[in-house]
Amino acid sequence: MTDAQRTRYYFPAWHRACESLGWRMERGRFIGLRKPVHGVADVDALYQRVWMAAEALALQAHRAITAEDLRHGCHVAALGRDKSANDLTNAELDSVVSLFKLLHEPDDLDAIIAIQHPENAERKRLVIGLRKRAPEAKLVSIARNLKAWAGEWEEPFWEDLPLAGLRVLSRIISREQKKWNQPVAASRESAGIELPY
Repeated sequence: MTDAQRTRYYFPAWHRACESLGWRMERGRFIGLRKPVHGVADVDALYQRVWMAAEALALQAHRAITAEDLRHGCHVAALGRDKSANDLTNAELDSVVSLFKLLHEPDDLDAIIAIQHPENAERKRLVIGLRKRAPEAKLVSIARNLKAWAGEWEEPFWEDLPLAGLRVLSRIISREQKKWNQPVAASRESAGIELPY
């Protein structure tokens, strides 16, 4: 996770979740209650997993639950294991932040979909990255030549390629960018071409 992701994405989502749930630290003690039910069944199951993971982390350290335990409990609930926030990949970061959003607003359909379909976040990142790195016409031209996904998208909508196709397109654009960034010979003499005059 980058510093920008930490300050603009991860911690703001965590603070909103804490505020809405009433979780805070006061004089070194955690203030907050475990709700018996939090949203619909799937959301409640995630909420209970967060608390169980936080309780296990606190028990390992032989102390009461802290807000840090709950934050790491969110990591466990979202990823299946505890992991430092600094070491999260983009996909893991999206999963954890989606869980934070779900804790903040249990009826947030975008967060529910993001948790159920994490591949959508990768698709979004690939499309945004490709748009920044290459002109639209170049993307359509290369996508047109990807025979493996010929019938799965309609020109000029290269964004509709399957996820595997977008990954291939991204790799091709990366290789093309290396060619684009190579210096061009300044004159025919420097290129080793003999001039007729």
